Amino acid sequence: MAKISKLHKLDALRGFAALYVIMHHVCQSSTFAYKNFRFHGLRLSSLFGFGQEAVIIFFLLSGFVIEYSFTRSTDKSFADYFAKRFFRIYIPLFIIFLCSYLVKSWEASQLLSADWLTLAGNCLMLQDLPAARAHVLFSPYMDNSPLWSLAYEWWFYMIYYGIYRYVPAAKQFRFVFALVALAVVTYLFYPFFVNRILLYLGIWWCGVELARLYIKGAVSFSKAWHLFVMVAVPGVIIGLYSYWLGYMAGAELSPGRTPLLELRHFSFTALSLAIAIGWHRLKWIGFNRIFGPFTIFSSVSYVLYIAHYFIAVNPVYLQFIGNPLLRSLVALLLLFGFSYIIELQVYPRVRKMLQTGSKRNNTAGLQQSFR
Repeated sequence: MAKISKLHKLDALRGFAALYVIMHHVCQSSTFAYKNFRFHGLRLSSLFGFGQEAVIIFFLLSGFVIEYSFTRSTDKSFADYFAKRFFRIYIPLFIIFLCSYLVKSWEASQLLSADWLTLAGNCLMLQDLPAARAHVLFSPYMDNSPLWSLAYEWWFYMIYYGIYRYVPAAKQFRFVFALVALAVVTYLFYPFFVNRILLYLGIWWCGVELARLYIKGAVSFSKAWHLFVMVAVPGVIIGLYSYWLGYMAGAELSPGRTPLLELRHFSFTALSLAIAIGWHRLKWIGFNRIFGPFTIFSSVSYVLYIAHYFIAVNPVYLQFIGNPLLRSLVALLLLFGFSYIIELQVYPRVRKMLQTGSKRNNTAGLQQSFR
């Protein structure tokens, strides 16, 4: 992993993953007229059928970036750490909550119920996909299904700081591995929000460990064997459980639902780690040619991800455009324009305003304390 400004390879992968998830949802939509169009013999719906795997790329990238940036930060206080993550996630997210409600109401030709309870659950980052997992507390607000992964990301961030603060560095991997092992065992008996977060922490933490190897200049299979253990143990356990459930107990299993969904995620994580380390050993030959063009989308990837479902997947609000291809293209253009405005114009200004107000309040409080 050559040390290039801003780790542009991560930016390229982030942009690629965001676009892939968008195309996944568009092509899987029942209203998309060209899902059966074939590209080199593959239907678009099949070519873009791995949206879940793209989210796993996000998890690995997130763990890597958090470790890389936090290691280099001068202020390691929880207040600073929390504020950075809170502003980054919630400022665009609150805008998306409002916009998704307005779009849904527009499509229904009436003001819908605000569904305050579900909104509160999403604000607390307790949402997940009930169609894919059991015992889900809250659905994504306004059926904006990509929001499910934000809950995982948020709690990974919070757990990361707790581990940094209270677990010695030499014991952190073993501590996380123990959490994952406990989570996977309990998950087989009763899957719920807490053990699900801890289970997926193992995937996210592989990104953290990979960043540590990168910082040391020690990215190799011999140095990264413990990452494969992290995903192999829960993967094998879930695989054996799936075999028993499907072939011994006769249950009907689906690759889009527990437990095969988790098996997909852990298997793809192992594959991703192997590709990343192997490609690194090959000096990233061909990477820029394949993924480099996607770097341009990295700066707006977050809003692209959380906004595309209600803007571009089934654009009922554009039904006045008769041609379905033109309708999809217009929806995508609106999505890119919206993402640019929110991510690069609105978000920086709101963040600066909130940070300035916070500093003023802190200064006033200090002055008051000395009076």
